[in-house]
Amino acid sequence: MTHVPTRRVLVVEDDENLRVAVTAELGGNGLAVDTAGDLADAAEAVAAPPTVAAVRALAAQVDHAVWAAPRDPDGGDTARAWATVDTIRRGLARRGWRARLRAALDHRTLRAP
Repeated sequence: MTHVPTRRVLVVEDDENLRVAVTAELGGNGLAVDTAGDLADAAEAVAAPPTVAAVRALAAQVDHAVWAAPRDPDGGDTARAWATVDTIRRGLARRGWRARLRAALDHRTLRAP
């Protein structure tokens, strides 16, 4: 078994929470997604271009943190990723009150990540 530094594991767990948060947001808007690529592709169906760009940025940030980071990500990496999640949520919120209500009552958005 390969030893993984504890700090790195905590960051990966946080990245998983990011993925779950965005998956739940998009799922509440009627989209089933499994991978970061699915997230970006699915967002195109329901969101404006700036929101889609934010989903693609988040996918790249998570991929980099999990697979390509030559160092342990710092707190700034995590803060930038969560700021991107906030951008995605704001973009989805612009879809109108019916879509927001439907998303808010979807079972995938009612449970904690």
